Amino acid sequence: MPYIIKYFYDRSPYLISTFILLSLFATFLMISVFPVHAQDKRSAEEISALISSFKTDPKGPYKDIRWFCTDGSFKIPQERCPEPSPQRARYKDEVVALAASNHIYLGQILSTTPVPAFWDSVNAHSRLKQYQIEKYLRSVDNGWVLRRGQYYRGAIQAEDEENWGSTFYTQLLEDKSLVEKNYFLIRESARDIPHQGDDNRAQKIRSLSMVISDEFPEFMNIRIKIHGQPEAADIKLVKDFKDRYLERLTQDLSKQFDELITEMEAYYQPVQKSSFTRHIRKLPKASESLKLLNAFLDSYYSQPVGLKRINQSAQSLYELRVATRGPLNGAQRLALLDISLLIEKALLQDLQSWRPASTQELMSAIYGLGLAVAGTGYIELWEWDALSAPLEPLDGPTSKVAHLKLHFEKSRSLVEWGTGMVKAVYQPTVSLFGAFEPLANGFIDDRVRSSILLPLGRLVAMHG
Repeated sequence: MPYIIKYFYDRSPYLISTFILLSLFATFLMISVFPVHAQDKRSAEEISALISSFKTDPKGPYKDIRWFCTDGSFKIPQERCPEPSPQRARYKDEVVALAASNHIYLGQILSTTPVPAFWDSVNAHSRLKQYQIEKYLRSVDNGWVLRRGQYYRGAIQAEDEENWGSTFYTQLLEDKSLVEKNYFLIRESARDIPHQGDDNRAQKIRSLSMVISDEFPEFMNIRIKIHGQPEAADIKLVKDFKDRYLERLTQDLSKQFDELITEMEAYYQPVQKSSFTRHIRKLPKASESLKLLNAFLDSYYSQPVGLKRINQSAQSLYELRVATRGPLNGAQRLALLDISLLIEKALLQDLQSWRPASTQELMSAIYGLGLAVAGTGYIELWEWDALSAPLEPLDGPTSKVAHLKLHFEKSRSLVEWGTGMVKAVYQPTVSLFGAFEPLANGFIDDRVRSSILLPLGRLVAMHG
């Protein structure tokens, strides 16, 4: 007789009967209840078919347009709620059912979505990551589930989405410990979740170039250049290519080329000093962060592109991350994040036109970009502490073979750890989507190519 049964039997013959009955009941639940839930879960093939149907539907994944009243009721567009309320699309029943059965959210509209539900901490923030992945899919697949639904008037209100995004970050960033634990994810999501009227133009450029090359294979070499070594000179490459093949381009392809050129011209405009103003105004007047930022901006805009300016930008990115741990409120931490994204963009633009003139400059730039990698969250601060000492450039000659070898090894680790962060954070959700939409598997590569890791990788390759 098993020990646990003997334990109950020795104390009361009635307890053993109760134990057996409870065991039988538990077994019944296992074989009857759980299979029902398993059957309710949609397969990858079923989800793929559902997505295909949404692509051809004028309403996409949405059912109708309603006012979302504060008491939880809905009103048709011709009516009004008792209090001011947002108007947006409701999801189709199949979309709601898929969220319930598979925890997969399609066509997410932020307005009226509860902040805790979207943050989705109990599921490793899957819902937030799904929003980011779907935004990528829309950019590379002509709207994806919103191929026709993106023209469904009134489904999504841009102003409401931005207001929601601002509220989301303000609430989220109130918790300093939460920011410290999830800095990379929060900062990355700020590229995709509307909260200040900005777009992720770098992703649009890569997506448009991929779409064009898929339809017009002769463009593939320029697409590879744009994805692997982007620079302002690519604008002329695209313009020249369009002029060369103009007679062969369809009307749609010609429009796509025009859109790509417009996006590239806007993206490669230098980051203006005035772009920082609205964010800096939100910082405490006597704060150390404000002093550091004003000093950085004065220095940055008073000197030409070069190693000093690059390293100053990298240092500022690191200091901004550290500053988010200070005694600030949510709105102030959000301002620091937005400033960080602007400085990163300026740094990426500088790196496109700069090349090291010596081994000493190369090693100094790699160390500086290490600070930037830590400052943008691609590695943790403690990881940077573990890597930083061997990466510091020597003051004198750099011909010591042992030091050069160690510097190269740690530089390579810096790139690998940074790339590993992207995979660790996003791979489970990418795999979830990849099961029914293979295009989702390009998301991680897209994030890496848009980050400081790409120019860092090029410098490390030069080092090797």
